[in-house]
Amino acid sequence: MTEDDVEIIEKTTPFKGYFQIDRYRLRHRLFEGGWSGEMVREVFERGHAVAVLLLDPVLDRVVLIEQFRPGAFAALVRGGFVAVAHRDHRWHHRGRRIARRRGAPRDA
Repeated sequence: MTEDDVEIIEKTTPFKGYFQIDRYRLRHRLFEGGWSGEMVREVFERGHAVAVLLLDPVLDRVVLIEQFRPGAFAALVRGGFVAVAHRDHRWHHRGRRIARRRGAPRDA
């Protein structure tokens, strides 16, 4: 689908905090032709992110981090959350620069 295939009737932002929720009132072209009925959909905006899989070549092991995640805690998942090194970033950041700060080699 392209922008010509979607008609955004209204866009609002009912929540804006650390994350953002945008609400769209829209319709879109149908595969068989014509247009869908009007619908309302929410989009959870979390921004973009970059991840790096860190490798210790001497030990031949990957490096993972354990961190607290409020979403997992709210879902009653106890214990740490194990993940690769990562970071959310906004448009003004460059993914490669963030990856380097998180431990990627300079030629990455």
